[in-house]
Amino acid sequence: MGVTITGSDAQINRWINGLNSTPGLMKQVSHSMAEETITLVSQGFRKQQDPYGGKWASRKSGGGGAILVDTGALRNSFHVSGVGSSGFTVSSGVAYSEYHQSGTSRMVARRMVPDSGDIPGKWSKAYDEIVEDVLDDHLGE
Repeated sequence: MGVTITGSDAQINRWINGLNSTPGLMKQVSHSMAEETITLVSQGFRKQQDPYGGKWASRKSGGGGAILVDTGALRNSFHVSGVGSSGFTVSSGVAYSEYHQSGTSRMVARRMVPDSGDIPGKWSKAYDEIVEDVLDDHLGE
């Protein structure tokens, strides 16, 4: 996953030096990003939309209630399953989540997380803010 950091050259150099000076700092960034990911997935369920802002397809049956939320098991199954200095993993605890994420020949995809390597703007902005906040806290800015 790539993160874009903007700022003056001096500010960016301070951030890079700060990251290099504290071994646990990247793990802290990863942990904060993982928690933010859970929040962003939850927002998608509330808004009934994918990470890119597109509305989820309506139910075939036209039944009432929120899409992908019959019992709440799928919505509530997302959790942080790994955090390290090189990144994080967020997983769903239900086996059928992959069918909703990717779709099948008989089911339209309703993405809950971004496609690999394609982080949407809202998510990227949230991750950028995390990096900036953690580095500012670490550097005392």
